[in-house]
Amino acid sequence: EIINEPWPAGAWEFERKALGPFYEAADAMRIERGFETPLYFEQVIYTSAGIPSRLRFEPEGAAVYAAHYYDPFCHEGGPYGAFGGQLMRTALERRVREANRFGTPMMYTEFGISPDVEGYDRYLRDILGLLDVRQVSWVYYAYDKREHSANGVLEADKTPSPVLAPLIQVYAQRIAGRDPAWTRRPGAFELTYAPAEIEAPTVIFAPGDLRDVRATVDGEAVAFAHPETLYLEV
Repeated sequence: EIINEPWPAGAWEFERKALGPFYEAADAMRIERGFETPLYFEQVIYTSAGIPSRLRFEPEGAAVYAAHYYDPFCHEGGPYGAFGGQLMRTALERRVREANRFGTPMMYTEFGISPDVEGYDRYLRDILGLLDVRQVSWVYYAYDKREHSANGVLEADKTPSPVLAPLIQVYAQRIAGRDPAWTRRPGAFELTYAPAEIEAPTVIFAPGDLRDVRATVDGEAVAFAHPETLYLEV
């Protein structure tokens, strides 16, 4: 992200008058200099909990809307419950609508919760489920020890934090096609996409602690030497 969690010091017009023009200038510079890395751009941080963003930006080059989500009450140690779930759904739906307005893909580049928060497991189930329904990729924060971040995936002695297990999933790392869609159900991950003239393979990651992993492509079984390798290429 070109700016992590922009903070406007309370200026209501900051997104329109400062942040949008900044992104436009960065986008123009990328195109002029031939940069190929997509521009990851973000709304102001206080909108992450469900407040609509006032950002206006029409990227000309490759760009990704980078969203964050932190429950404002859980962030201060409060429990996660039904109200938190509604707030989460509202925030995600607003970010989806904004990404459609920008005409870009969206990725949740930060979300997290401390296992000390009551209902943390429900929070993780809810947000991962919503992101799957909307087919949104994500990055958890923080890939660190809990002595450095309360949301960390490791304890101080390097044993797994309780938040780690729900995050370990089968997922498509690379998709050699268009219009991908995936579904999860107990014991199964299904990916569909439209064929495209792409020479690189589709790559599926399967966690090493899974047992008896079997893979099929168009209904036909394919060889997959799991757990010797964690990746299936087709």
